[in-house]
Amino acid sequence: MTESGKIGVRQERATQARRRLLVAAARLFSRRPYDEVEVDDIAHAAGMAHGSLFHHFGSKRGIYLAAMEEIVARLRERRAGRLQGGSGGLGDDMEAQYMSVAENPAFFVSVMRGGIGADAEVQQIFERDRWEAIEAKACGLGLDSANPVVRVGLRAWIAGADHAMLTWLELGRPVALSRLIESFLLTLAGTLDSIAMLDPSVDLSHARTLLRRERDWLAQREGARPVTKTARSGAVRRITA
Repeated sequence: MTESGKIGVRQERATQARRRLLVAAARLFSRRPYDEVEVDDIAHAAGMAHGSLFHHFGSKRGIYLAAMEEIVARLRERRAGRLQGGSGGLGDDMEAQYMSVAENPAFFVSVMRGGIGADAEVQQIFERDRWEAIEAKACGLGLDSANPVVRVGLRAWIAGADHAMLTWLELGRPVALSRLIESFLLTLAGTLDSIAMLDPSVDLSHARTLLRRERDWLAQREGARPVTKTARSGAVRRITA
C-alpha cells in the first residue's frame, strides 16, 4: 500500500471512531443529564478506549456540545423525512416537527425543563433550530420573517406550542397528537390577530386563507366530515397560492 493509501486508511478509521463516540454520546446525553454521564460511559458505549474521546473531542464538554448538535440535526432530519410524505402544508410541517419530538422526547424535555437546557450554549443550539423552523413557517404563511412584529408573534406562538407539547408528554399523551396539532393551528389564528393589532400594515389575508384551508383539511382528515377533492387540492396549493 502506498503512503497516501495508508494515510487514507488512517483517516477513515479516525472518522469512524469519532462517529462511534458521537453516536454513543448523543444517545446517553439525550437520556441523562450532563453530570450523570461519565467519560467512561461514553467510551464503553462506543467500544472505544478512554483516551479516544479526548483525542477526538478534547474534553467531555467538547463531545457534549458536539452531541447536542448531532441530536438537533437528527430531529431536523426526521422532520424533513416526514415532510416528504405530506402535502407540504403548515399542518404537515407542525406534525413532522412534533412527531419527531414524540419519537425522541428525552432531549426535548431536558431542554424545556432546564436540565440540559440550563446550559447556555446548548440552549443556543436549540434556539437556532427553533428560529429556522419559525422562518420556514413564516415563509409558508406568506409572511416576512424579517418583520420584528411577525417574529415576536410567531416566536410566542411556537413557545406556547412547545410548552403544550412538553405538558402533553409529561401527562402521558392524553390526546392524539393530531388533535394537539389542530389546537396549535387554532392558537395561530389568535397570533395572526395579535400581529394585525401590533402592526396593521402587515398583510395577513394570504396567511388567514391558508390557515383556514389547513384547518378544514385537518378536520376532514380526522373524519369530522368526508374529505372533498376541492379541500384537499386547496390544501396542496396553499403554499404556492
